[in-house]
Amino acid sequence: MVVAILFACSPARGQAQPARTTSKLLTAGDVAPEIDIEHWLPTAEGKVKPFNKFTNGHVYVIEFWATWCAPCIRGMPHLAELQQHYADRDVTIIGVSSDPLTTVEKFLERKVPGEGTDEEPVTYGELTKKYTLTADPDRSVNKDYMVAAKQKGIPCAFIVGKDGHIEWIGNPHLGLGEALEQVVSDTWDREAFAEELRVIQKFELAYEGLRGEMLDSIKEGDVDGARAKYESLIENAPNKQLKQRTEMLRRQIEYYIFACLLKHDQKAALDQYDSIIKTREGAPSSYLALGNYVSRYTLASGEGVQEPMHTKATSSLERVLREENPEGLVRVKVLDSLARLVHQRGDLDRAIELQEEALPLAKGRYIKSIGDHLKQLKKGKDATVTAE
Repeated sequence: MVVAILFACSPARGQAQPARTTSKLLTAGDVAPEIDIEHWLPTAEGKVKPFNKFTNGHVYVIEFWATWCAPCIRGMPHLAELQQHYADRDVTIIGVSSDPLTTVEKFLERKVPGEGTDEEPVTYGELTKKYTLTADPDRSVNKDYMVAAKQKGIPCAFIVGKDGHIEWIGNPHLGLGEALEQVVSDTWDREAFAEELRVIQKFELAYEGLRGEMLDSIKEGDVDGARAKYESLIENAPNKQLKQRTEMLRRQIEYYIFACLLKHDQKAALDQYDSIIKTREGAPSSYLALGNYVSRYTLASGEGVQEPMHTKATSSLERVLREENPEGLVRVKVLDSLARLVHQRGDLDRAIELQEEALPLAKGRYIKSIGDHLKQLKKGKDATVTAE
């Protein structure tokens, strides 16, 4: 997401911003697109065979997930339980990942924390065998569902009803079970949900458009104007739920402003950096997020940040590492970002040390990214030694 935001703030040099194309939103009440999945894994105990078209009278849950998505992984036991509960009621639950097949297969070999014993551990393959997992790395199903419905985050689930129409779209942790029961028992009010969902989707589109307007304001040096546009969106939110949701996005907007200022005005970015830290009372997550933005800006743009920003970001990440002693993926992110920043200043030894600590802890997409950077660092180190 950080890199995506930075690229959004940095249109190609000499090119005009492309005009936004509009297309019909996929929403509740629409006919569900056929699914064209590349790889069907041997799950659902062999009961589900590959298919494209939905069967009348049958209910389907299509859930989008990834091997690196912690909330997706936490939800797997619930999906397995739902499939077992509806085993004799014509319900099929399908998990669709855009990860490569080999990545998914390797993930399924992992042990489930807290399950089984050292002698007989429970793997994610065993945990999920009750429902159906798939890999669709060409992202065709993601495009037909997630992109078409303007859904940005995972996990995200779609319920396809008995007549082949979309019944429900949302985070499976928030209402899937209740909605599924009503769809199966023919008590679901599709029209009421569709109206609620359309309001949310239109609001999301307005937010997308607003980001472009905010970027224009930031380019012109009008950060206050950018914030005013966002405040207007909050004020005009059509219902309490969306107003609360938008308030929660306020922090993300402040980070977005910071990311854009990195490209257009690093002096102003320093002020924004201090403002975020002050607002959040020096929360470690803020130091980590800001340090990551600076590191990823360097990676995405191929440019180094100016010295004051580099010093501030490096100090922030060192502080998180020293005072918070983070674990797991958070530690990986800190080590990786810090390594890229110190590499920018030519400290190959420190960068290698950081990435060598990060690599054994890395999972998913971070394994290749960190591994490639470590090879680059060691190659640079070898060249330096040879020259000496």
